[in-house]
Amino acid sequence: MKKTDLAWAAGVIDGEGCIGIYRASFTLQLVLRVANIDPKMILKLEDLFGGHIRVSSPDKRPRRRRAFHWIIRDRRAENVLRKLLPFLVTKHDEAVIALNFGALRKGNGNHYTQAEHKKRTILQRAIADRKKIQFPHNALKLVS
Repeated sequence: MKKTDLAWAAGVIDGEGCIGIYRASFTLQLVLRVANIDPKMILKLEDLFGGHIRVSSPDKRPRRRRAFHWIIRDRRAENVLRKLLPFLVTKHDEAVIALNFGALRKGNGNHYTQAEHKKRTILQRAIADRKKIQFPHNALKLVS
């Protein structure tokens, strides 16, 4: 894969993407997703990395448009994040947390000990807390 594609994808994920750890049935799952109203961006991500595309219909609210979602999970999401890590800026810390979460994964059918589950839950909270960091309103001064 070309470096320009990796840099482009990292920019898209930095600006439009979401890295999260979510509960799925009885386990936690790493999810990487990008949503946009332009399907070309979403199709290119699928072409580069696989995953799947979901289309959300606009609801009845005015000015709401159909959105296209690229979604990739678990090991495949880890592989993408590993490739993009050198290029990520705003999502770099979340990607590191996600990769640490992935390193705690066990094979199919293996159960986590209480300590392992606690570590995974701590990482889930850490990535959620990163999303709550607010940019101080007075940090930038408008230049006229």
